[in-house]
Amino acid sequence: MWFFLRHNNEHVVKVSDSMSNTKAEQVNANLASQDVTARLRALILGIFIISGACGLMYQVVWVRMLSLVFGTTVYAVSTVLTVFMAGLALGSYAFGRIIDKHRSPLKVYAALEIGIGVFAVLIPLIFFLLENLYTGIYRSTHPSRSTLTVLRFTLSFLILLIPTTMMGGTLPVMSKYLVRQKDRLATRVGLLYFANTLGAMIGCFATGYFLIQLLGVRETAYFAALGNLVVGFIALKINKTCPPLEESLVLSPAAVAEAKRERTPVVFRLVLWAFALSGLCALAYEVLWTRILSLFMGSTVYAFSTMLSTFLCGLALGSLLIARMADRHKNLISLFGFIEIAIGILCLLSIPLVKILDPASRAIYETIPFRTWWRWMGSGFFVSGIMMFIPTLLFGATFPIVAKIYTRHLERLGRGIGNIYSVNTVGAIIGSFLAGFILIPLIGIQKSILAMALVNGGIGLLLVLSSPAGGRWNKLAIAVLTVLAFFLVASRIPLNQPLVIFSQNIYRQGDKLLFYNEDVDATVVVLEGTDNVRRLYANRNEAAEDSRWDAPSHKVIAHIPLLLHPNPKRALVIGFGMGVTSYAITCHDVEVDAVEISKGVIDANSYFVDANHHILDSPLVHIEVDDGRNYTLLTEKKYDLISAGIIHPGVSPGSANFYSKDFYDQCKRILTPKGVMSQWVPLHYVTPENYRIITRTFKSAFPNTTLWFKYTNNFMILIGMNEPLQIDFQDFDQRLHQPKVLADLASIDVDDPYTLLDSFMMDADTIDQYVGEGPIHTDNRPYIEFSGGKDLQRVVFVNLGGMLPFRQKVWPFLVNTGKSPEEREQVKARLDRYFEATQYTIRGEMLCVVEQYEDVIGLFRTALRINPSDKNTRYLLEKIIETFTIKSLNRAATLRSQGRLDEALALMQKIVALDPSFAAGYNNIGFLCQEMNNYDAAVKAYKQAMAVDPNLVDARYNLAMLYANVLGMYPEAKSELENILEIDPQMTRAREALEKIKQLGY
Repeated sequence: MWFFLRHNNEHVVKVSDSMSNTKAEQVNANLASQDVTARLRALILGIFIISGACGLMYQVVWVRMLSLVFGTTVYAVSTVLTVFMAGLALGSYAFGRIIDKHRSPLKVYAALEIGIGVFAVLIPLIFFLLENLYTGIYRSTHPSRSTLTVLRFTLSFLILLIPTTMMGGTLPVMSKYLVRQKDRLATRVGLLYFANTLGAMIGCFATGYFLIQLLGVRETAYFAALGNLVVGFIALKINKTCPPLEESLVLSPAAVAEAKRERTPVVFRLVLWAFALSGLCALAYEVLWTRILSLFMGSTVYAFSTMLSTFLCGLALGSLLIARMADRHKNLISLFGFIEIAIGILCLLSIPLVKILDPASRAIYETIPFRTWWRWMGSGFFVSGIMMFIPTLLFGATFPIVAKIYTRHLERLGRGIGNIYSVNTVGAIIGSFLAGFILIPLIGIQKSILAMALVNGGIGLLLVLSSPAGGRWNKLAIAVLTVLAFFLVASRIPLNQPLVIFSQNIYRQGDKLLFYNEDVDATVVVLEGTDNVRRLYANRNEAAEDSRWDAPSHKVIAHIPLLLHPNPKRALVIGFGMGVTSYAITCHDVEVDAVEISKGVIDANSYFVDANHHILDSPLVHIEVDDGRNYTLLTEKKYDLISAGIIHPGVSPGSANFYSKDFYDQCKRILTPKGVMSQWVPLHYVTPENYRIITRTFKSAFPNTTLWFKYTNNFMILIGMNEPLQIDFQDFDQRLHQPKVLADLASIDVDDPYTLLDSFMMDADTIDQYVGEGPIHTDNRPYIEFSGGKDLQRVVFVNLGGMLPFRQKVWPFLVNTGKSPEEREQVKARLDRYFEATQYTIRGEMLCVVEQYEDVIGLFRTALRINPSDKNTRYLLEKIIETFTIKSLNRAATLRSQGRLDEALALMQKIVALDPSFAAGYNNIGFLCQEMNNYDAAVKAYKQAMAVDPNLVDARYNLAMLYANVLGMYPEAKSELENILEIDPQMTRAREALEKIKQLGY
């Protein structure tokens, strides 16, 4: 029987009826003499670091592999992660009991590590068989969504159970070997937990940033397998040179029977359950913090690696810092309770920290003097650290404390460590599910943090009150102070403010928040800017906007391939977005299956009905909420067009999968014989090397690829067909002039076949010359995911500049261009005129990126002189003049405020020279000339403003004041003021000025 003694407020945790004090002292002396040396301890910690690193490598790689089979929906990924963690819990529980009966823990540990390594080598074959099994079951049974989730869970469980169970067993097994003395239990267990978690952090960081990029996905798994095998053989080598455990550390049959009879005191069961709830809270916070940070850091592969690495770093350091203290501290239950209370308060305080994330990130980025990659990575870790580092430090501190409290006999150490590790992991599974699937959709992220903080505080308070140490009044005071602290902190936190308003990368000054939804899979936001443009965001990633600038991206990726297909009937769109691409397809009376991974994006579509013409009400459109890769893997439908939507390869983990050779092969399987594959490819935030890899990869899957570009400088289109390109001009023209098709294209200034055909840029052979030899992007070698920290500001300029010399005319690929030689020659001449003009337009689009606006305007005007019919170039010219004017006005205002009037005047003169119709520009020139005492020039400028826009009352008023106050020309001033009041009778200052002049007798 175990019982507690309280003496001088010190909590004594152990007294056993089965062992006398004398015998206990003798055993401790024997154990002290058998303790592992410092050198051996360092070696063991070293191999445990490697083991932890391999474990996280497997988690990252296996989840990635299985996501390609099951999909990257939050349900599919959560299923895989749940099974992974369940295996860890099962392994720690089972092997914790097994190892107490063995005198050679290192042998067992070596067997576990070698077993993990061997299994990892077999993984590619197992996953290949799994994919065939999964697709076979799906296609034969067509299960419901809930049944499919059960199927995924079952298959994941069968595959991951063996290796994850072995992984879960390593901590209790190694703890059994390393811990030889009760008074060093927390120190040794804390060191092991630190080593394993530090390894996990290293594995996460290395895999996310380097290994997959350098080696590949499968090869990273093999590398981790090699690490496990090496660790296993080192453990065997150590075991040969070290004696087995002392008999007293091994659980005998009699001790097993006694353990079964022995009743665990209530306070120990409370500590165990508290640790389970602590694990629940820890993983819930990880989910919640990740969702917050994704609004500020994005949700790229790098961003998630950074967040998880920061989380693991905190856990590791917390365990290391508290371990030695836990062995010396007498009142551990109260200490555990105080830590939980502190976690709750600190996690509550993480909510207002959201306001400083963007400013802090920018400050650290500008402070770090190193090269771009280090600046970029450092700012990411700094922002993650602000949010989660100190709370995770405290979470890490709880493990050695609980290990010390719960483990009462060294011969049952494995069982104790196994119990606490397994319940903590089960709690983590529940916490992850609870936060992601219940709390966020139900009450939102901030209130979910509040709920978890209250759980931490409740745990902590219960532990403090249950501790045998401390007086009744002390505990009452602690309870009152804890409740008061939580109340004061929670009452000052604005829990209902949408988090998006604090992200400067999303929310702009003056934006109106139309839609904000924290759903299971993403935080979906719709904002309307001061320019009346509505923008759709999923986390930090802008999915679409209803501007004229962005519209061609969504429309031409549908219209061009459909006009190239002789008779399209059914299309697949991956990435529904705001529905504009789906609407463009229905204009051709083609049925659409649209696959969208985020239900929140579908729900937000009511704010884009003007752009998509109420597309969700169309009988031709069918929505599937699913991962696009999973859909193409499983579907048996055939399509005449597959459009891979507007999905940037760098926005989130899994997005680059839609640019891989494996994905294109899946698409080829479900294309009809004359089917067309359309791939939108961004020119922005894609390095020139990756841009060529994307093009080369698409071409490797579709040999008859053509490349199309023209309408804006941020995207191009790859079109893949089974046959070489041949366009029936008359059919193309006739189908383009269908009323719905023409109206949709006219909205982006494309109202004739010449403008659309002129976007042709390269055929298959020329693409080969452009991209050259090099790597292709596959699921195993995802080259294009890794561009973090590189300078991406000028990539559009470089990408366009690389393509321009290879641009071809479309004429050689046209047939049926006219009934007579004269008609054919007219078509050719018009296409030639378009081609020549567009050469200047493309150069202008290049120079837009480097903000050489005057040169851009000149190039666009040259293009329009050659081809006045090109409405798209006319739109681009108007857009760039508007952009240049706004930037120049802001710059001129800054120069004026600095007293640099000559420079401000020169800039304003440049503006009106480029846009002589800009009346406000002449008004500004007049004002600057007046400040410089050049009154004749000021009068001239005001009159020019009035000539351009007679209703510009500001120019008339400025001229009137110049006449009256400076030049003494009161009759002229009176005349201008009277003209103003005819235009705007409500202009008070003009009326008051006129009255003063009349009082002077004029």
